[in-house]
Amino acid sequence: MNLPLYTNYSRKLDAFIEIKRLNSQFLHQMKNTEHDSNAKPTWLVEMKILKWIDCGHKKLGSLIDKEHLGYGNSSHKSKLDEFKITETESQKIGWSPILGNLVERGLATSENIAQGIKFKNSAYVYSQVINEAYKFANSPKEVKDITGAGMMLKPSYKYYSKYINSLCLVWYLLMIAFLSVGFGLLNVVGVIDSVKLNFNYIHWWIPTIVFVFVPLAMFITVAATEIYEALKK
Repeated sequence: MNLPLYTNYSRKLDAFIEIKRLNSQFLHQMKNTEHDSNAKPTWLVEMKILKWIDCGHKKLGSLIDKEHLGYGNSSHKSKLDEFKITETESQKIGWSPILGNLVERGLATSENIAQGIKFKNSAYVYSQVINEAYKFANSPKEVKDITGAGMMLKPSYKYYSKYINSLCLVWYLLMIAFLSVGFGLLNVVGVIDSVKLNFNYIHWWIPTIVFVFVPLAMFITVAATEIYEALKK
């Protein structure tokens, strides 16, 4: 059962966090993948397909299969150009790992991978986030050499920062709520009154610092760290 506060916005925020994690995982996998390895990281291709969904997947509920990835005899069915996936990229990675991982991530369902996959609602949320927060750019040489990808999706900082700020703001508000509840409990059990008796120099500005400026400093630190990490990548 979904909670009333679990809105589409919060689902997009969850998707943004998971996409960011998968991007970091992809970069780590790239460092540990040999050029001649049969097992290539698939997230780069998955992300391109997910981006396409929001504007390109006009017949909702229809299957995406290996022929859409350039396999089989129906060349007219191929959507490699729409996905912005090169034929080399598709052949190097393989249709089965790509479609299979989308199912394993909970973004699609399938009774038989060979027959195709059907996207779930969560995939459409991912697509919205990717379209808002990422843009195509030329792939670094090491990525192109291993995956065959001429283009990859990278953060579009104008929108990417919006999600980072939203994430940090939620964290900031949770910190304030946590401190408020904590001080409330301490007050109930009499700890605050005891402290006031022993330290009569406590003034109004001390709880202000604790409730506002400490979480604010943490909020700024987290936001600055996140933006730095995003720009570094």
